[in-house]
Formats: sequence, C-alpha cells, structure tokens
Amino acid sequence: MLNIPKSHASAYERLPQSMQNTIRPLLVSILLMSLVTLASCVEEGVIDTSGQSSNGQESALELVEWQIEKDEYGENIITGVVVNNTSDTLEFVSITFGIWDSDKEFKIEDSSDYIDSLNPGDKWKFNVVLWEAASLEEFYAEPIELSGL
Repeated sequence: MLNIPKSHASAYERLPQSMQNTIRPLLVSILLMSLVTLASCVEEGVIDTSGQSSNGQESALELVEWQIEKDEYGENIITGVVVNNTSDTLEFVSITFGIWDSDKEFKIEDSSDYIDSLNPGDKWKFNVVLWEAASLEEFYAEPIELSGL
C-alpha cells in the first residue's frame, strides 16, 4: 500500500472510491516503469552529479544546485536545478536522493523526481517529495543518481 502523508493525500482522498481504485494501479505501474528505466540507466553507468565526467569533460547532465525546503504543508522536500549540457534532447531524466538519519547510520529512503525530456541547454527545476522523512527535524540527504537517456 502507498504510504502518502496526509497533507499530500487530501486531493486523492477526495476522489470517489472508484476513481481511487482506478488510479492506484496506474501509480504502481508508473513507479515500476520508473524503476526499470533507472535500472537500465545504472547498467549503462550513472552520470556524475558533479557536472564533470571521468575524463574531465563536462557531463551530459549537471546538478547545478539543490536544497532542502519546507513545502506549503510544512513537510520536507528537496528542490534544485539540473541542466542538459549536451546538444541532444535527453529523455527520462531523473534524479534520486538518498535519505539517512542525521548520523548517517540508517538509511531511511530513496526519493526521486523525473521529467520526460530535457532539451539541449534547458534547465529543469525538480521537486523531490520525501515520504518517510517528510516531517523529520534532522536527517542527511545526498544526491545518489542523476541520469537520462
């Protein structure tokens, strides 16, 4: 079952039960497709979030900035900007953050955001919703994957 914080669930809960029953499998399908896409990206090699490739040249995707903020419900989210430094349109661009307790002793979750495509030179402002760490006062976050096809 999806664990959705109450503040994020209100619109979903206002839907008729028949609509919720229709949407739930679609959300699960989207999640599974995203995981398959991420797995294939891992096989091809993760793009470095520093903006530099291993040979010193600029990489395809660059994580320009990121920060932890509170959303309109007072819950933690991660926002930031990614830029496409290539001359090609990249598809299935995603960023994933690992979330740990403040001592980085226990991993809490991985949370991601994605966009269908990102044109050459375009900037994408992402919003990573945190589920398990949404209301924590202290935690540690770091980008663990930035990829696109």
